[in-house]
Amino acid sequence: MQKASKVLEGRRVRIYPNVKQKQYLQFNIFANIKMWNALLGQVYQPIADLDEIQKLPRNKRSKEIYKYIERLPYEERKDLFKSLTKITTKSIYDSDKTVFASGYTLKDGDTMNYVYTQRTLQTAINNHFKNPKHFGIPRFKTTKFVNNQGSYTTAAKVCGIKEDGVHIKLGKFPKFKLGLVKMVNHYPSDGRLYKVTITHEPSDKWFISFVFEQDKHTVNRPKTGLSTGIDLNVTKDSHIVLDNGKAYQLPYDKIRKLERKIEKENVKRSRKYEQWKREVANIEADNATALTPKHVPTLSERSNYQKNRIKIAKLHSQIKNIKQYYIKTTCSEIANNYDVVVMEDLNVSGMTKNHNMARAITRANFREIRDTLTYMMDWADKQIVFINRWSPTSKKCNQCGYIKQDLSLDDREWDCPSCHVHHIRDVNAAKNIHDEGMELLKKMSSNCKKCGRKRTVITKDTAWTCTKCNAKNK
Repeated sequence: MQKASKVLEGRRVRIYPNVKQKQYLQFNIFANIKMWNALLGQVYQPIADLDEIQKLPRNKRSKEIYKYIERLPYEERKDLFKSLTKITTKSIYDSDKTVFASGYTLKDGDTMNYVYTQRTLQTAINNHFKNPKHFGIPRFKTTKFVNNQGSYTTAAKVCGIKEDGVHIKLGKFPKFKLGLVKMVNHYPSDGRLYKVTITHEPSDKWFISFVFEQDKHTVNRPKTGLSTGIDLNVTKDSHIVLDNGKAYQLPYDKIRKLERKIEKENVKRSRKYEQWKREVANIEADNATALTPKHVPTLSERSNYQKNRIKIAKLHSQIKNIKQYYIKTTCSEIANNYDVVVMEDLNVSGMTKNHNMARAITRANFREIRDTLTYMMDWADKQIVFINRWSPTSKKCNQCGYIKQDLSLDDREWDCPSCHVHHIRDVNAAKNIHDEGMELLKKMSSNCKKCGRKRTVITKDTAWTCTKCNAKNK
């Protein structure tokens, strides 16, 4: 009973590994991908050994394997994936003798590499069988970008935060005498360290994510007894509008300045790429007749190109940080002030098919706003309601219920022909969203049959999963 009351909370901080530490961390990212491919290769081995697959060139076999497995009946496909649990680490190490550029082999990887990779692969298989239309069969991963980006997860039992709070011990670092890794801005936790993930971003920055098991969440959000409706849009004046008229605006000016810089840098990078292609073509033409051929430089050896790539990645990282700060602070303020929040279940993928608005919609990060607000409300035992996406909330008068069918996107304000009330489009939509959400809350609100916790994420679905004990309710 005491273990069930625990909660998981994450911390993400930046780390500063030295050159040797970076080499080993990059190797672990490489080993993680190689372990995934090795496990998947043994699972798909019966299919790969078929004569019709062996006749094909090596670069075309993987696609044909995927197509063959997708044509298999459900029971045969399930029997194929059952072989994952029978694969041993010895068989993996014996079959994969790859040596990384720094001299490490797969055996030198992180202690928990096999365990976490097998667990992740099993999750991917389970997701495929639960929802085949959304989750395809697991596929092989590429190691093409392993030196520029990637991540891997390890267990807390092989890691540890030092008492000074600025250094961390990772995996097999003591075995290879790599020392401690320095980190900054670590926010301590009283809970037990549960899981650790190391991430290498394209901007050449390293981060570490800690997951702690705590008795309760760090942030306390007291109950206020208030509720609100939220309307999301992509206008110049507002990005998030509440039913009381309060609006929040994404800092588009800063984002557009950075986007213009990215466009300029992309032009420079394309020129450097074309120059590299011409030089390679000239060297290969000379090597065709030369007795001692010259070295053909790769793109990773072009320092100017790599500097430009990192510069673009840093600009993208700045945009990401601006959006994340805005979304976190805005959602945190809403979660602090209200006990019930109502939103529309937007069809973002369908909205992006309108090419006139696709860029503005993707820039608005509607999904991230939804996910952030959902977990903040859930952690505080508050409720978030999602109404039907096809409800005419913008066209409906909040006072008399009249629906103005000819309302266009350009009409930001309008007068109701029935009751003559003047409406601001976004505020009126937020009010309609709130009213419809409160009616849905009365119908669908219930408690978990296993732990007794009230339902925090309200939708029109009668079947739901408790976010505390993962019990399924109907």
